[in-house]
Amino acid sequence: MKSYDEIFNELKQFKAEQNRQKQRGLNNYNILTTVLSPSDEVRLHSRMIHSLLDPNGDHYQDRLFLDKFLEVLQLQDFDIDTNRSVVYREYNNIDLYITDGNKHIIIENKVHAGDQKNQIKRYIEVIKKEDKESEYDDIFVIYLSLNRQEPSQYSLGDLSLDSNIIKQNSTNIAQFKSIHYPVEILKWLELCQYEVQNITNLNQAIIQYRDVVLMLSNQYKEKIMQLSDYIQQDEFVYDMAIELPKALSQARKEIIEEFFENVKIQLQDKLNNQWEIELTKDILSKYHGFPFKIYKQNWIKNSNNHMIFNFAFERSDYRGGYFGVTRSNETVEIKNDIKIQFEHILDMLDLDFNTTDWYLHWEWVYMNSHTDFAKYVKFNENAQAKFIERILYLIKIFETDSQLMSKMNNYLNEKNS
Repeated sequence: MKSYDEIFNELKQFKAEQNRQKQRGLNNYNILTTVLSPSDEVRLHSRMIHSLLDPNGDHYQDRLFLDKFLEVLQLQDFDIDTNRSVVYREYNNIDLYITDGNKHIIIENKVHAGDQKNQIKRYIEVIKKEDKESEYDDIFVIYLSLNRQEPSQYSLGDLSLDSNIIKQNSTNIAQFKSIHYPVEILKWLELCQYEVQNITNLNQAIIQYRDVVLMLSNQYKEKIMQLSDYIQQDEFVYDMAIELPKALSQARKEIIEEFFENVKIQLQDKLNNQWEIELTKDILSKYHGFPFKIYKQNWIKNSNNHMIFNFAFERSDYRGGYFGVTRSNETVEIKNDIKIQFEHILDMLDLDFNTTDWYLHWEWVYMNSHTDFAKYVKFNENAQAKFIERILYLIKIFETDSQLMSKMNNYLNEKNS
């Protein structure tokens, strides 16, 4: 059985191999998703599908891709002449429209967007208005989606769907077929790619779009080796992966508690005996309250309403550590009372104020809300010194130099008495 040391050694090798793969040119870069969301049905999917289906497109493959598309669709007894066909995008609001003048294919493209009122009904009416001689079997409505089987009644209006026929009352209006990105579109793209595999730019364009469709349907396999692949290779590694989150959580807790115990000792040494520093036993257990607070004893002597310095975590995974001046309870009004009352002093302080209903001023400690606080303080040598330095600076400007904290608390004591 492998030891933990061996496993972590292999993990280091795994990370090194990932870097080597990147250096050799393997990557997950996709030109389409760098500029558009994978789920952008109008600007990405409709445009890309249209560019391939259009016999007059810049691919110069004539009707090849259109023929392959119809081959995949298998529209029974629907003989559209692709030699005479034109493919439109956003034709009278129809996402994609294929016609040879006599036969008409309406493609409604839905990725995540909902159906619109009378949408399918309107599209059929557009075609029937332009081709008054068309019968129901001359019009095919294709409903393209990720996993939906049919349009909603909201989209059909007063029409109904009976198997593969769209009806108005008992009259047949058009034929219907539901197709899906993970099935028909992927199959079509594979057929297209096979046909142009020796034409480099076309082949790459289809591969890139095929990857987008795979992303859309959660089937995309990243080209760079993933940690999930490594975990599946060995039963012991798999078992260890289950244990790691618990071990990491405990490790973070121990790092944070040791850090704040040391900070408390150093702050007590630097501040005089008028100051109190309170640290909860488990600093995370009250991350939404006052887990690490600093105050002068006389501020809280005669009233429950007071202002203190406080550190807390925004998130329960030890991320988003912030420090500032906060009220002790919800009866203290920051914006409409304290800030207005002491505006003349606040204007003189050298700070860009972040004020909320609870905090007169708060600021992230170490970068931002995504910073892993435990990792930062464990592996950055000067983390503790920087933290203490910033706290002492805020105490200096809010109290030592301006006496603002004492003035605020005297005001709250008098107001409360």
